[in-house]
Amino acid sequence: MALSAAFEGRDDALLLAGSMSYGRFFSVRQQRAGLRPSDLDIIAVVRDRSDFSGIISRLTNVAFLKPADNPAMTQMEDAVKLAGDGCTVDLMVVTPRIPKGDRISAEWGNIGRYDVSIHLCAIADLRHLLLPFDPDAENLAMTIRFTSAGTRGPGKLRDERWISLSGASLSRKVQKTLVGNLDADLREPFRSRSGSVYVGRFARSILPRIEVLQASPTVTSVLTESADQLNTILASVAQSHDPPIPLETLHPHRRDFSPYVRNACYEAPRFGPTHSEILTRRPVSRA
Repeated sequence: MALSAAFEGRDDALLLAGSMSYGRFFSVRQQRAGLRPSDLDIIAVVRDRSDFSGIISRLTNVAFLKPADNPAMTQMEDAVKLAGDGCTVDLMVVTPRIPKGDRISAEWGNIGRYDVSIHLCAIADLRHLLLPFDPDAENLAMTIRFTSAGTRGPGKLRDERWISLSGASLSRKVQKTLVGNLDADLREPFRSRSGSVYVGRFARSILPRIEVLQASPTVTSVLTESADQLNTILASVAQSHDPPIPLETLHPHRRDFSPYVRNACYEAPRFGPTHSEILTRRPVSRA
């Protein structure tokens, strides 16, 4: 809610992603001994990469986030420029929650540390990250990572996995590189082959609900087009299966889906953007 308020009034999009979308109130966990806490994944879409700095600056309006300083901003700007226009790019900014500024959850007691991971991308890059490529294409997407001091870092860099319609999977190693002074990794945004579908890390993070906190008509159009193309591919590869395969089968973290999301997958035969219920909820005052 606080992040959405900070972005309000801009012609961008804000999407809720990761476990906070598909597993909230179920598999999202706080800090415990021996367990890494869940982070909050947000995708912010802007008109152009030159708008990244302005978006990061707006995060200073969120009292419980640690803002990036000027040297950090320069590092991020330089890395994005070095990546060049010939490569699809998203910038991942990981920042820690500052408990003393978090008024929303102040009455919940000590909920422990967690990080907020904000993925920034331009509309043109969003299209390449979400829309299917030809099976034989060698398209790569670069994720540039900036991790603020005090965070637990981006976690283990997982290999990418293909999910077959039978539920089996095979891994594909992620390529690591350095852009300027920042770490980055290269992944295939989208790929499909007979009997299996790999949607890539970026698309996977917003599936199965494509949960929208706010979005301009332009971004909504890209999300809808992406969902329609993915639905077409899934319909073609699932023709020989009876009964139909639920959408959750294609997600590597499907075991972490909340019952609500799992039921939604069974009830909805197609992917499509969903307006988040988060913003319809308001904190309840305690007497």
